[in-house]
Amino acid sequence: MAASDGNGWDDPAAARVWAPGTAGTVNVAVLSAATGKGKRMIDARVTLPRQRWTVPLARHLTRAVLEGAHVASDDRDDIELAVSEACGNAVRHARSTDRYHLRLHLGGGACVVEVTDEGAGFGPSAPRASTGVASSGRGLAIIRRLADELVVRRRRPGTLVRFRKRLA
Repeated sequence: MAASDGNGWDDPAAARVWAPGTAGTVNVAVLSAATGKGKRMIDARVTLPRQRWTVPLARHLTRAVLEGAHVASDDRDDIELAVSEACGNAVRHARSTDRYHLRLHLGGGACVVEVTDEGAGFGPSAPRASTGVASSGRGLAIIRRLADELVVRRRRPGTLVRFRKRLA
């Protein structure tokens, strides 16, 4: 039986997970293929309820995928933190929707991460100067520092946050 998140991510290898005591389900699909010379391409996708408890779940799923792909610990830590910031933004700001999507793609010596939602959307703002005092509003600035590339795009509906990190 194929799981579907309604966003075109239908796949027979997908799993549907229910977290007891929480509202909503989590759809997970992890696809992996050899690309020659022992290298692998991994494409992992997950649809999550727009709830705070899903941010640590997204972070742990990211770590599991990166560890399974033998990504160096420094790169893993950077990607995991950036995923946490991007997912936290989706949970915090995509108020007109009840879910968001996380995609991790490893291949060609890089990891590309996309976090999308169908909320009202927002555009990238200029990075704020860090005073060391703010407790919020620094997510995109943190991602900019950790990633090699960052794209924030308003879509209809929603927002796409995509970042790329070259892997050691």
